[in-house]
Amino acid sequence: MKTKTDKTTQLQPVITTLTELRAVIDTPLVCRFEIDGREVNLPVRRISTTLDEQRRGIIRAVTPPYVKERDGYDPMNATYRRDRELAEDIARSLIVYHCCPEVADGSKGLTDANAIHAYVKNLLPPTILEMIALTALAGGLSAEVRERANFTSTPASES
Repeated sequence: MKTKTDKTTQLQPVITTLTELRAVIDTPLVCRFEIDGREVNLPVRRISTTLDEQRRGIIRAVTPPYVKERDGYDPMNATYRRDRELAEDIARSLIVYHCCPEVADGSKGLTDANAIHAYVKNLLPPTILEMIALTALAGGLSAEVRERANFTSTPASES
């Protein structure tokens, strides 16, 4: 394996094979943050393709009502917005439950999305649940790669 120096001047192995890439992907990430001045480091797995598809399906299942008079959808509809927010919360709970072993250990074997959400939603504050979910979703990728993968990178920022 070749090595590359990163910003902290530690030598990092350069990944050159699919086997090496799989080994890195299977290594847990660390969700790092501070709370009340104390550092927190939680192990988090990267989101799997299956779980990501399930997450997207939950969110996409909620659609705004069609308004015939306007010949269009109403994304500002209060019921739609409430249902969409709940779907996003359920999807986040699934990620946290399946990607953070510390969370799943408290209630093993849950499979129903609503049961998982009922368990996870009151376990930690929403901001911490969001950080855990975002760590799993980002998968350890650099900000630049995440921007490109999410199609938020602009040509001007690539120079």
